[in-house]
Amino acid sequence: MARWLVLIPTLLLISPLAASAQDVQGVQGADVRVDVQVVLGVGGSGDPTEPRILTVRQPPRAPGPAELIVYEEAPPETRVIVVHALPVPEPTPFPVDAEAQAEHESIAWSRWGIFVEELSLSSLGLAFSDPEVNALEGSTAPVAEPWGSPIVGGFHFGGGARPLPWLRLPEFSLSIGGGAPDGEWVPMGEGDFQARLTSMVLLRAEVAGGVEVDLGPLRPFAMARIGVAGYFVDVDVVHGELGSLGTETLSSAQFETGFDVGVAFRIGEDVHLTATWRETFGDSRWRGGLIGLAAGLDGD
Repeated sequence: MARWLVLIPTLLLISPLAASAQDVQGVQGADVRVDVQVVLGVGGSGDPTEPRILTVRQPPRAPGPAELIVYEEAPPETRVIVVHALPVPEPTPFPVDAEAQAEHESIAWSRWGIFVEELSLSSLGLAFSDPEVNALEGSTAPVAEPWGSPIVGGFHFGGGARPLPWLRLPEFSLSIGGGAPDGEWVPMGEGDFQARLTSMVLLRAEVAGGVEVDLGPLRPFAMARIGVAGYFVDVDVVHGELGSLGTETLSSAQFETGFDVGVAFRIGEDVHLTATWRETFGDSRWRGGLIGLAAGLDGD
């Protein structure tokens, strides 16, 4: 049988409840605290049953727990002023639509991860910059294998805004990476020079914008991006007659365009694990994958 219990705290609404109780007409002078609980039961037919009165009496300065006295029926000397008590219905959950849910999500986000890329060195236009061997000035990297497409990796981090549940704009990022892809000796420059790729470093700054679709724990997304990048490649140089000439550096600055597609998987409140495929086209060509985390900065 369901029950509802309404507590009516009062110091003034009840006349003396027992012979030992002091007059409670004034709060300051009361020696006994009297609380009344009106309990309504509901019978099998749904009609309310007779009320049951519970009283708790406790002298304010007395130690120990309050004295609990249960009356199935109110004693004759008890006068309950408030006799109407209504059951309080259980609150029902209010459905939250997607836009209301989005109001509690972060607008500013940070992200970071690791990437692996395949670079087309022939598309970078690498050239010696201020070489120690003057004969190499202006020489460019070979456009054929075995220097064609080394694998590099590194760190990617950034942040951006998501002003709408489906919009990611703008997003800024930096990438720092490199590798040590030992290459074969290939002819280089004028004369009997040869060079071998030993290591490379890349720096890249990008701005992007795109859309995403909220599918619950999964959020597919697509982004277009532009950026600038710098590539620095170290090579060992030898001469047929002079022997080893040490290490020289080729470099290139590039303006890049491309796109990213991927999916974000929610692993916590405003925290996503992301997997992204990145493709670049134009003069500078590379492709690769990015695994990372994205976290909201200002969630409510």
